[in-house]
Amino acid sequence: MAHIQISITPPHKSTASAKLSPNDWLRTDSMLSSFKSHNVPLTKDEQSTLFLDPQSDATDVTITSYHERVSTLLPNDRSKIAVSLPAAPKFQKLKDQRGSLEERLDATEKLLQAMEDRHKEEDGIRFAAFKANLLDAFVVELAKRHDVLMPAGTNNENADRTQRMATASAIVNKITEQNWKDKTKLSVSYRKDLEDYTHYAVQRRKWAHESENNFAKLLLAPYFQDNSQVFNVDHWAKLLLWVYQKDTLKEMADEVPPVPGVYSTGTVL
Repeated sequence: MAHIQISITPPHKSTASAKLSPNDWLRTDSMLSSFKSHNVPLTKDEQSTLFLDPQSDATDVTITSYHERVSTLLPNDRSKIAVSLPAAPKFQKLKDQRGSLEERLDATEKLLQAMEDRHKEEDGIRFAAFKANLLDAFVVELAKRHDVLMPAGTNNENADRTQRMATASAIVNKITEQNWKDKTKLSVSYRKDLEDYTHYAVQRRKWAHESENNFAKLLLAPYFQDNSQVFNVDHWAKLLLWVYQKDTLKEMADEVPPVPGVYSTGTVL
């Protein structure tokens, strides 16, 4: 039978412990301390299963007489008393504790994954809204730079979708695909965004309380950087810098004041 064994110095003959029977000696509090000092903490129930090696017999009236007998039988290796604990119950307890810990870890991992999935979903909604708001600002900026007459009220926060669509259409008509790059210094793909303005506009102002600097911060978040091709991060980053005449996303992101309890990536603690 597998067991855990430690060696304990026998009690001095003049002490009360020396006069205890082997069984009573195994049940003393000092035994708990001895096992604990060997990094094997015991419960009272586990202590009741302790046994001597070799086992005591009827002639061993005290633990002292037991030690004297065993020392005579095994003079070379028994200067101390060998006390053993059946390993099976201890190992089973450790196994149960490990199983419980693994279950808790699994539950924690699932919770963290659910939180991560929720944050990704929320960031996806923010991303769509930011793109729509950016295209709004793009329409206004292009109209200013290229003298496109905007309908009354278009250049304000309350401009409705129809007014912005009309302006976007006017810009597309004035700046053709052939001369787009010369006039705007931008890829023609941004002209295509204006043509698809209605597709983006449905998301407009869902996150209006967040500034263009928040968009820059979102684009720099690890999730978007790791999936930059999926989200076409470079495309939107270039447009963001062009509209707001900034040099880098970091410059814009640094203008976002830190929020207590939130990591720089936007993840809530």
